[in-house]
Amino acid sequence: MSIFERVDGVSPARVSPLSKVIVIDDLKELLPLSEAYKSVQKRDPDSGVFLSWEWLFDIFSKNQGGWRLYAVQNSEAPTGYSGFFPVARTLHWSETKDELQTYYSAAGRLGLSDYVGFVCEPNFETSTIEALGKHLAKDPWARLSLRYEPTARRSRIFADVFEKNDDFSVTWPDYRINKGKTNQLVCPVLALPPDYETFVSGLGRRSRKQLKRYERRLAALEAPRFSVPKGEQVETDWDKLLELWGLKWDGQKSTGKVKALTAKYRDFLDRSHRLGKLFVVSLWDGEKMLGSMAHLVDRDTKTLHSVLEGRDPDCADLGVGTLLHHYAIRQSIRAKCTSYDFGHGDAEYKYRLGAEDVPVSYLTIRRRSSATGSVLDPSMCVQALQKVEKYMDADEGAKAKTSVSQLREALSRMRVSS
Repeated sequence: MSIFERVDGVSPARVSPLSKVIVIDDLKELLPLSEAYKSVQKRDPDSGVFLSWEWLFDIFSKNQGGWRLYAVQNSEAPTGYSGFFPVARTLHWSETKDELQTYYSAAGRLGLSDYVGFVCEPNFETSTIEALGKHLAKDPWARLSLRYEPTARRSRIFADVFEKNDDFSVTWPDYRINKGKTNQLVCPVLALPPDYETFVSGLGRRSRKQLKRYERRLAALEAPRFSVPKGEQVETDWDKLLELWGLKWDGQKSTGKVKALTAKYRDFLDRSHRLGKLFVVSLWDGEKMLGSMAHLVDRDTKTLHSVLEGRDPDCADLGVGTLLHHYAIRQSIRAKCTSYDFGHGDAEYKYRLGAEDVPVSYLTIRRRSSATGSVLDPSMCVQALQKVEKYMDADEGAKAKTSVSQLREALSRMRVSS
């Protein structure tokens, strides 16, 4: 069972004709929706911390102009709203079609969220998602990508709207990393027992022997210790964590990509810390950090999410990753958590620790037509002009001319429709 799966038996099939979709892409317009969003999200058993108001609002605040929230008004819903769909917006130059295109994706991925998707009143799930799909089908964009939606059910409802429309194609891509070895569309999750001893006794014989071997090696060090940093020490530890994480990818990813990802993870850790949701555990030998692991705490679902790990490559025989996970699992059990989420990827060690797969879906929708005006959102005119300026500076006059022509046509269509 998914940690996000419905357990209350409420049918999602109720349909209401009394719905209207509104679009918000400004923080001032967003604020009045705060209480309604929080209320709906609290009743939604399929949305966790990554779809919470405070998490997304922080992401929106740092990415102004790059997001949009679709809200479904419904007079029969308790708050007057039956659901929400947060998306990110970017502009992309299509080399195959020689045009500027608006791309939609999940807004949460702007902040490296592990799970994305919809927030719905359980009684209005189907009608809400269908209303969102029908509205989005009329908006100007070329591609919509929804990766890491945790229910699959909601993605399917959404996709069905577009599969009935000849203007769109729908695909369900695979997503693997490490040269195809790691499937990122599963999140192994450990159901936590009431005490740590029960957890250890439930592991396989090989895993228990391995743990004892690592513990003996750790005890043989000069000054081994675990730490959970507090106050200013938290940022100091995550700086070292990110440094060790970067060493893992040295030579495997370009320096620029590692630098960009490090900045995104630093922002993720900072957000988690400011919102009171960060749990970091580090392993040391004296003043030398052997490894560190960052987690996000979801108190509503009683889940600890493992999100980032860094290890000293010279300490591979110590089993630093295994020891850090064991420490975090022990602490999560003490905190009365019920789930320990290892995050994306089917790495073998997660199953040795007792985790079971929770699948997540990956949906991509493309607009078949490339008619001018149907793939470029005129509300992104500022971003489009920035692209034009970039093309001019790069002496790419043809791209600049095409973009200006597209923008002129898109703005003309917007004036006509208004």
